Amino acid sequence: MGCRLALDDFGAGFATLYYLKHLDFDYIKIDGEFVKQLPETLADQLVVQAVVDIARGLGTDTIAEFVQNEETLALLEDYGVGYAQGYHTGRPGALDLVLPQLSVP
Repeated sequence: MGCRLALDDFGAGFATLYYLKHLDFDYIKIDGEFVKQLPETLADQLVVQAVVDIARGLGTDTIAEFVQNEETLALLEDYGVGYAQGYHTGRPGALDLVLPQLSVP
């Protein structure tokens, strides 16, 4: 069908490790709980680095949620996170403004 799937909110519960083995997906989306205080929290840094390593090992890419500032974005880039989502990268907006080519008259 041409769809790509993301394993969302990775790290939000221990069961997410089970999904790595039993689901077919294209991206691991790192839960914002590990991203929002990334520059200040060693535990968050270690978790994000570990998730990136797991994703690489599985041949998938990573998406970080809740990216709020340049310092966080720079760390994510250093760790090898492929994509960022959050207010620092862009605020939500009306679909016809974000994707005007898809708007319906």
